[in-house]
Amino acid sequence: LVPEVESRKSPRISVDFPVVCRPVVAKRVLTQTFVGKAHDLGYYGISADLPLVLPPCSEVLMSLAPTLGIGKTIDVYARVVRTKQGQDAWRTNLEFTTLDTPGHQRVKQFIDHMLWGPLSR
Repeated sequence: LVPEVESRKSPRISVDFPVVCRPVVAKRVLTQTFVGKAHDLGYYGISADLPLVLPPCSEVLMSLAPTLGIGKTIDVYARVVRTKQGQDAWRTNLEFTTLDTPGHQRVKQFIDHMLWGPLSR
């Protein structure tokens, strides 16, 4: 077997915080919510353990932890790339679909801070 190789477009960091997700269908954000746990974050995507399986290409609005937004949650839109079944949850890789929004900029700042300290911008 050849191991799976994932191309990375940006640096990624290990994280451990909750994510609240709401499905997006036909450009409408649904009221249904579910909570997962993020474990890997990059400039252009996130990997999280979710309580349900989401089909590839489905979209969600993710509210990320307050630590990313200096006391308030950060909202980013994301699309499912792939899902694998784990022990207690579905390991889901998502790519952000809205770039250069305030939420996306805050994600990038958080990653830069974690990698290079407070002097990076």
